[in-house]
Amino acid sequence: MNRTKEETQATLKSLFDQSKSVGNQTKIKAIKTEKGVKDTYQQHFLDALHQSYKRLRGTASKTAALKEKLKDMRENPTSPVWRISGMIRVTEPKFLWNSPMDLLQG
Repeated sequence: MNRTKEETQATLKSLFDQSKSVGNQTKIKAIKTEKGVKDTYQQHFLDALHQSYKRLRGTASKTAALKEKLKDMRENPTSPVWRISGMIRVTEPKFLWNSPMDLLQG
């Protein structure tokens, strides 16, 4: 499955948007599986959001805890690698992305 940088970033943003609501863990996992997208950096933040209300009872208290945790977070915490200029898809199937080392050497 070939994806563009923009498609992957849109999926990651969608995942973060889903995590802003209580009880979307299953939906988030389904999107990750369907799209084949994984960002372990972002996952840290998604887990922190889930942990903020995991042990609470009642939708109101869970939502309040989640909103409080969101105040401390960046707008869309994705891996810094997405902000590196030059990270583009190349045509050889062996290489999916230019590595950061290739960018520094080139």
